[in-house]
Amino acid sequence: MTSSVTQVKNMADSLSLQARKRPQAEAIVYGEFRWTYADLASRSFAITEQLIELGIEKNDKVGVLYPNHPDFVAVFFAVLRLGAVLVPINPLLKSAEIAHILSDSQAKAMIVHEHFEHEVSEALPQLQQLHNLIVGSHEHIFMHQMRYHADRPLSQPATASTGRPKASDGFCCQRLELTRHMEPSGDPDPQSTPVDPDRDVALLVYTSGTTGKPKGAMLSHTNIMSVFPHNIFHDLKLDEHDRIIGILPMCHIYGAGALVYTPVALGCTSVILSRFDANESVETIAAERITLIPAVPAMYQFMLMELDGKRLDFSALRYCLCAAAPVSRQLLQMIEKQFAAKVIEGYGLSETAGGGTVNPAHATRLGSVGPHIRGLKIAIVGDDGEHLPPGAEHVGEVAIKGPSVMLGYHGKPEATQEVIKDDWLLTGDLGYMDDDGYLYIVGRKKELIIRGGQNIYPREVEEVLIKLPDVQEAAVIGVPDQYMGERVKAFVVLKKGSALNEETVKEFCSQHLAAYKVPRLVEFIDVLPRNSTGKVLKRLLS
Repeated sequence: MTSSVTQVKNMADSLSLQARKRPQAEAIVYGEFRWTYADLASRSFAITEQLIELGIEKNDKVGVLYPNHPDFVAVFFAVLRLGAVLVPINPLLKSAEIAHILSDSQAKAMIVHEHFEHEVSEALPQLQQLHNLIVGSHEHIFMHQMRYHADRPLSQPATASTGRPKASDGFCCQRLELTRHMEPSGDPDPQSTPVDPDRDVALLVYTSGTTGKPKGAMLSHTNIMSVFPHNIFHDLKLDEHDRIIGILPMCHIYGAGALVYTPVALGCTSVILSRFDANESVETIAAERITLIPAVPAMYQFMLMELDGKRLDFSALRYCLCAAAPVSRQLLQMIEKQFAAKVIEGYGLSETAGGGTVNPAHATRLGSVGPHIRGLKIAIVGDDGEHLPPGAEHVGEVAIKGPSVMLGYHGKPEATQEVIKDDWLLTGDLGYMDDDGYLYIVGRKKELIIRGGQNIYPREVEEVLIKLPDVQEAAVIGVPDQYMGERVKAFVVLKKGSALNEETVKEFCSQHLAAYKVPRLVEFIDVLPRNSTGKVLKRLLS
């Protein structure tokens, strides 16, 4: 199994290999539907044929705005098989944000689920380079080839009720059945387009854009394969018997790597939920005999709340992978206790194809995100660019070097040069390493609070706040202060039925933190703003 994966140059070949090796093995479970690897490959090959008919070629960008769905997996491999570039787009985005990504990436085609078609339609007038719109539903995909002309309005896409557009509408429409097995009309096992795995872009992943507009991280086939499936999951020994629950958004690199590429490369089964629902998730984990949960801390927190009073069988579960956002020690311990499975915390970025560090299954260290994965190097960099020695007293910016580091930001050489220096990617995260190379993240460089010349790391304050029995979660930011430069402000979400006042919170913090770290302001809110991967959007707090 391992050798077949390492022979792959174009990631799309992983699906062909599994379809030949284990055609009747279960690839995807989605509600009542169960797809074998033969089903998935046939569906993907048929979509590739349709993309070829629409003129999609090597290096063309194809935007995909779809919820978690088997067709996301089929499209993923269909696009890569052509040597084209997949541009995953978050379904939560609005038209202006979608327009920016499609325009910045110069996407030639767009695949969108009908539920989100309205947002895309509003963006279309700004997208003169977009020639193909592919509208899908739970039952069908409609493909429309659109030729834009400045002197005429855009034609409207066809829907299930209007049927095939007329030639006079300027569209070429091909209808694909989603709920039935599709046979490609040509070669049932087509060859993929040859690629240079080190240089050709496979995914163009747009960062969350905490400052300015999102930038597209260009990820090569090698970038992704250097992280998934073997390196980040090396100690987990995953094989064709494993069943992975798909609750992460597939549009993010964590979800694309853990739920799309890894299962296919290893022959596992993906049990996909269209969206995250805590109750449905825990019920599915038990019913489908899930062995691996890749998730973010917020998802685990909500699932643990659903488990209160429930008796479910999690005996098949082996590992709970937790990454993409800070997590408290208390939550890690609760996850391990309630799910009776090993919790593995890791760390990575879109710019490193999701790779960075991961705790070894046999030697996890609570509070650490683990040592670097194989093939990568991790360094702690000081303000002057020097590499700092191990120790909690040597906090600096985390830097990553190795085959997972992106090729750069699409169309932004200056922005690329700002973050990649001498092949080291400067992550913007602050941390330190211990003597054994385990990494500890203490916060974001741009989130660093400086009060009267003293550095305050928000995560340290958040870890204390979460220890209060009545606190569900908390986020800490710096706000301007006329005399001290900045002061600490805490946003606190209380558990249902709980009550706290500001003075009680401050008094508790003063027992565990130096005086200058204690929040000067405390605001109680109902929920922390988050993106779809569970990261708290601190830019929305003030």
